[in-house]
Amino acid sequence: MTKSLTILLITAERLVRADLRPGGRASDCRIAAQSRPAVDDLPSLVELAIRLSARKPRRVLLLTTEAWTQTVPMAAGAVGGMSEEEMASALAFEAEPFSGIGAFDSLGVCLPLPRTADEPQFWFTQLPASQRDSLEYVVAQSGGKLIGVAHPAGLPVSLHDSPAGRWQRVELWPDAVVCLRREGHAPVQVHIINTAPRSGTWQQDARLWFGQFDPPEVAETLLATDWTGPSGLDESGEESYDLGDEPVLTRWMQGWADQAVLRRAEAPILRPAPKQMPNSTRLAIAGLIGVLMLGLCLGHYHWTGAATRAAQDRIAELKKPAEELSKAQAEADNLQQQLTTLTEQTDRMQASVDACLRAMEWNRQRMSQLLGELAASDPDSLVIQAIETGRDGIRVRGISRGPEQPNQLAARLAAQLRPLGLRVASPNREASFLLADGGPYMFELLIQDVSHLGQPLAESPGAGSPSSSGGAATPRETAQR
Repeated sequence: MTKSLTILLITAERLVRADLRPGGRASDCRIAAQSRPAVDDLPSLVELAIRLSARKPRRVLLLTTEAWTQTVPMAAGAVGGMSEEEMASALAFEAEPFSGIGAFDSLGVCLPLPRTADEPQFWFTQLPASQRDSLEYVVAQSGGKLIGVAHPAGLPVSLHDSPAGRWQRVELWPDAVVCLRREGHAPVQVHIINTAPRSGTWQQDARLWFGQFDPPEVAETLLATDWTGPSGLDESGEESYDLGDEPVLTRWMQGWADQAVLRRAEAPILRPAPKQMPNSTRLAIAGLIGVLMLGLCLGHYHWTGAATRAAQDRIAELKKPAEELSKAQAEADNLQQQLTTLTEQTDRMQASVDACLRAMEWNRQRMSQLLGELAASDPDSLVIQAIETGRDGIRVRGISRGPEQPNQLAARLAAQLRPLGLRVASPNREASFLLADGGPYMFELLIQDVSHLGQPLAESPGAGSPSSSGGAATPRETAQR
């Protein structure tokens, strides 16, 4: 079940407390509000806002215009390789002349924005670091836990009943005018004008910024101040929302509640610093570790004592049957010799297996080459009829149109197969005398293995020498009548 959340809204005009559940129903949201008293101390205002309801807060999100927020550009070459913390520190120096918050007394968080210019833009929010501990202390005293601090401007969701794919909104706050735009699920685009709405100078700036984008499907105006002047850009179909209306405030609070529980919110939220372990807890853990180590040492002492006594008893038993020990030693030596012999046999067998595998791979490559060369023969002049293997080698039988094709085949095979350790003997031919030139001719080639993994083998009796392209022996011809 989702834990309840308390949102405190503190502006220059009022204090609001909302108790709700992220992702819950609007009817479950309880809101209490009052005008802001003449108090400038932010922790005191937080305490007053908490007291607007008697309910004990649990998790607390603080939204206050006391935090300074702005879109800050950075030089393109200055942001490479920087972490978010380093970027926030660098932006604190850039923002110091405008926010009045010293860079060394600044707590900041930044969110990169989609680039619409040459320089990258960051949505930057900061708060004086001296206020963080006080804010966390006030919330803790009320029984809650501070989970974040943010400026209330820039909620990155539409307030329309049926959110459109492309929408924009102008938010009027007592100290700033915020322009937002979003298309579908793309990152939100933000432009902040640090001026009061009553100055009347923000409309032109807002129109220029919105003018660089396509027209929205829904245009919204959020009035978050008591100012009664012009509250929008006077665009056609513009929807106006006033945070003074409780239904609008409830929907707006629900949107911030959903953002607060995201692991990476779409608006800059200052998260509390990790808590250091109190000294009392450290002492308790150290004492517990000491007790555990003492228990382990005592257990180890008793275990080693029992093991020592058992070993001494075993030694005493082994000393008595000295003959049995001598016999066992002799058997162990015999088994060791047998193990050595078996190990040597295993090594020799493994070497034989490896040699066989190498020979098989070598032979596979040679047979593949042989078959490839035979397949390359011209079928119009020479046909391979049979390939037989025997003890004396591989016999290739076929028929050729003329008497020279067997010699040419033998010469080509000899040149290609000699590096593979195969010798091609001179072909035996036999004329059929079915044609005028004596053809066709039946021929037979003997291919012998003369090496085994690089080691020459003894020649078979009667084997001929390798053929070459220009020196093949005159074949034996037998005439058939």
